[in-house]
Amino acid sequence: YYTKGCDLEFGVSCSNLSYMYRDGDGVKVSARTSYALLGKACEYGYYKSCADAGMPHYHADKTPRNYTLSKKYWTLGCENNDYMSCNNLGAAHGAGRGFDKNFTIAHEYYELACDKEIGIGCENLGVLYELGQNGDIDLPKALTLYQKACEFDDEEGCAFAGDLLYHGFDGQAANESEGLTLLKGACERGDDWGCNWLEEKGLAE
Repeated sequence: YYTKGCDLEFGVSCSNLSYMYRDGDGVKVSARTSYALLGKACEYGYYKSCADAGMPHYHADKTPRNYTLSKKYWTLGCENNDYMSCNNLGAAHGAGRGFDKNFTIAHEYYELACDKEIGIGCENLGVLYELGQNGDIDLPKALTLYQKACEFDDEEGCAFAGDLLYHGFDGQAANESEGLTLLKGACERGDDWGCNWLEEKGLAE
């Protein structure tokens, strides 16, 4: 059924078929086939697949990386309201791997993603402000963005907010109790950064 739909250029059918190959659901597991089908889904207008479609080409280990394809899929997705694709474009420009390193462009994409409630977009935007990568360091702005990321279920954003609250900064008194609550919650929900922070401080339970 999905094969026929994909052959007829129904993007959602290609997407569903890709997960079957990823999980071995009635077919032999094939990461390569799964990735190719995600790309087709994106190209056929199922833009929710575009963010995932670009990832294997950007992070490939066993095959040559193809940044051109990553950019193609993420741009297509972002232009068609898949805001995780916008975040991915921001991350690529921030890292400067296969893309022009440009924190101003990264900021624009992160902000677009964050405004549409993509938690990691808010987190990444917060990092820019915390590190001053696109201007002056602005810790109050970074904290606000991390808290926003946390509201959008980005656990690492919760942990980053907890870290800033725990230590405090100029204009923000340290609040160890609230900071630890955020860090422990993030760790309990599977965030490695939060768990490592607690272990390093000797506060892991």
